Amino acid sequence: MYKEIIEQLKNNCDCISENEWSNTKLEQNISEFLDLISTMTCWKTKACETLLMSERVEVFDIEDLKYECGVCDSGLVTKTLYFDLIQEESIKVKILIRKGIQLEEIELSKDLYSFVSYDNILYVDLSDYIFDDECTCEKIVKLIVTYDAGYETLPECLFPVLCDFLDYVFDMNKCTCGTCSTCETDSTQDVVIVEGETDNTEFISVKLQIRNLITSNYMRQLEFISLCGNSKAYMPFS
Repeated sequence: MYKEIIEQLKNNCDCISENEWSNTKLEQNISEFLDLISTMTCWKTKACETLLMSERVEVFDIEDLKYECGVCDSGLVTKTLYFDLIQEESIKVKILIRKGIQLEEIELSKDLYSFVSYDNILYVDLSDYIFDDECTCEKIVKLIVTYDAGYETLPECLFPVLCDFLDYVFDMNKCTCGTCSTCETDSTQDVVIVEGETDNTEFISVKLQIRNLITSNYMRQLEFISLCGNSKAYMPFS
C-alpha cells in the first residue's frame, strides 16, 4: 500500500537504520506517521484520511448558499474548496433537491461548473434550479462536491522534518503496549530525563517531546503544506 512512500523515505532518511526498514511493523509505523502529520496539518478531516492523494467530499448546506444566492448573477454561486492539490478533471458536483418530503440527488453536467485552481474556487451555475426572482434556493438542500486531492508522493523539501518525525515514531512503537516496561534497547525508552534534575527527576513522554520538537524547529516548514485556519497557517496542538 505504501510501497512508493517507503522507497521515498528510504532514499532520503539517512538517520534511520536498515533494521527499521525490515521491521515487520513497517507499514503500521508508516501509517501512524502519515496519520499524525496529516492531523497536525489539518489534512485529516475524517477517520483514515491523510495528506496523500484520495477522494474528498465536501457538502455545503443551503444556509451557506442562501447568502450567495442573494447577491448572485443569474444563479451563479461560488464556493472555496478546502483541500489543496486538487485534480480538476476529477471534480463532480451534485445537488440535493427537495420535492415535498422527497429528496433527489442530481449530478450537474460539467458545463454548469468551472474551477479556478489559483485560489481553489468552484463556480456553479444553479440558474436551472432557482425557483424565484429573489434567488432564495428554497428547494435546493445541499451542494455536494467530490474531487481527488492531495500529494501523490511526500514533498521532498520537507524530508528534514519528516525523517526526524518518522524516527520518533519508530522509537515509540518499539515498546510493548501499555507501560513500555520492555523495550528493545535502553535508547528507546518512552521517557527522557530533563538535564539538571537530580533529586526530583521529571519524566516527559516522547509524544510531548515530539510535539515540542515539531513546534519549535519545524513550524515554518509545516506551514507550506498545512490547511489549518483560513490563512492555512500551521496551528500546533495546544
